[in-house]
Amino acid sequence: SGGGEEMIKKYLKIQNRPYSHTQLFENLHRKVKKSQVQVILQKLAMDGVLTEQVFGKTKLYFPNQANMEVLDMNALSELDKNINNLTVESSKLGKQMKDLSSSVGRLQSALTTKELDVKIEELKEDLESKQGRLATLQNGQQCFSKETLKAMDKELESFMKAWKKNKRGVAEMVGALLESC
Repeated sequence: SGGGEEMIKKYLKIQNRPYSHTQLFENLHRKVKKSQVQVILQKLAMDGVLTEQVFGKTKLYFPNQANMEVLDMNALSELDKNINNLTVESSKLGKQMKDLSSSVGRLQSALTTKELDVKIEELKEDLESKQGRLATLQNGQQCFSKETLKAMDKELESFMKAWKKNKRGVAEMVGALLESC
C-alpha cells in the first residue's frame, strides 16, 4: 500500500488535474488494485494531500493547490522564455524532420544500382537496334521485304478507292444541297 500511495501521489502531482478513482486506476495501468486506489485516495484527501470534490455519485481527486509551490514572476518569465525557445526549436526540428522524410521518400522511389544496370543494358540494346535501322536507311537498303511492300501497296489502293468513293458521295450531297437552296 505504501508503494501504491507514493505512486498515486507522484502521478497526481505531476498531472495536477482532477481524476476519479477509476480513471486513476486505468492511468496507472492497473499497477495498484482498484479497491486500494479508492482507499488511498480517501486517506490522502483526509490527510490534506489531495482535495476531494463530489459531483453526484462521482468523486474527483486532485492535488491540494495550497501545497503546490508558488513561483515568483521572475521564475514564471524564465519558464515562458524557456517554453518559447523550446517551441522554436521544436518547429525547426519538425521542419528538418519533414525535409528528411521527403528525402527518404525520394531515395526509396529511386532505382537501385541493379535496376539502373538493367535499365542501362536495355537502353544500349535499344540504341544499337535504332543505329542499325538508321544505317540501313542511310545506305538506301530496303527495310521491308517485297511481300510486305506489295501488301502495303494493296492496302493503300483499297484506302484510295474508299477515299474516292467517299469524295464522290460528299460532292454529290453538296451539289444537291446547293441546288435546293
